[in-house]
Amino acid sequence: MNDPHPLVHQANNTHMIENDCGRFFVDASGMLVRYTCSPDNCWSLPPREDTSSLHHLHIPEGVRILPPGAFAGYSVHADVAFPDSLKRMGRGAFTRCRISRVTMPVQAALEPDVFAGSILDEIILPPQMSDEAMRRAAHVLRLTRDSSGFMGKLTAQWPKAYADIFAGDGEPRESLTAITNASGVFYTDSDGFLQDFTPHPANCISGKTNELYHLVIPEGVTAIRGRHFDQLTVRDSLSFPRSLVCFDTSNRGGAPFVRAVLPDVVLPENLRSIGNFSFGSVQARSLTIPASLRGSLYHPYCVREFKDSSIRELRVPAEYRSLLADACRQTSLKNAEYGMLHDPVLGDLCFVRVPWNAFDWQLGGTVVPRLLIAIAGQ
Repeated sequence: MNDPHPLVHQANNTHMIENDCGRFFVDASGMLVRYTCSPDNCWSLPPREDTSSLHHLHIPEGVRILPPGAFAGYSVHADVAFPDSLKRMGRGAFTRCRISRVTMPVQAALEPDVFAGSILDEIILPPQMSDEAMRRAAHVLRLTRDSSGFMGKLTAQWPKAYADIFAGDGEPRESLTAITNASGVFYTDSDGFLQDFTPHPANCISGKTNELYHLVIPEGVTAIRGRHFDQLTVRDSLSFPRSLVCFDTSNRGGAPFVRAVLPDVVLPENLRSIGNFSFGSVQARSLTIPASLRGSLYHPYCVREFKDSSIRELRVPAEYRSLLADACRQTSLKNAEYGMLHDPVLGDLCFVRVPWNAFDWQLGGTVVPRLLIAIAGQ
């Protein structure tokens, strides 16, 4: 529970509220502007007030707003709890976190991706939560990543209607939105999660629905979960929309592009989460990690997104040229070609390319995880 008697100080129109977790500095509107950890709450040794690894996080009464990214990337080894005073949690306030237990706020407005990419072992619903608040929470939590036993705990604790929303079973097919383009028809639910895909006959090579000329995933798709494109071959082009923020949260199913054969792949510019084996055993002509992904992903627990994949050419922003070369030198990669190119959209890129008649698993299975951690990690 939150400390019922926090210490409160005021200076320069900013309040400091102190409890056993640390010091919370809030402005006149009650928005948190800074947090420092108390020595006893610091998980790291020696203790640091700027640590992001905590024993627990009990946000005190008086905090009304958590701004975007307030605790992004934090690890909380016990529990997180919110005060009754909390009215709003901003976009990504707890994105890319690792938390053992969360007690959901009773009435705070939650941005859609407030917990996106986070691993939450257990979620507690206060008994005073309204049906509407539980419904909102179920939608928001769909962008979290699964951990061992999580679905079992969720199903046991949540009313079935809300557990079904979280699991993706809450909307009948007739209520899905059909988005049509030259690639085919993409069926999404109310959160933009892809539920089904039917290719356009003219887009199928020799009439085969698993061999396409193009795959253009349209705007409006926010997440791809499940094996919608398992063993798919795309010959000419593949593109992702700005709206896409998540590949495979691993809550159910997963590995959306496993064993696919793909052309040039540019990771979505607003991507926040890639689940385990999302591109596992893929063969791709090239893979580009764009500059927009700087600091957007959190990967200390999962580096298997491209496991056993074979990629002929890997491209990264030009400023990471030395990083790319260092990552390749740590492998047994031979006869690789290094160079620079200019993309009219992505700007200057450096690349490493294996011989024209070979794909190399070391680029996908070994080098790509290192580049993702270094460029798009914390």
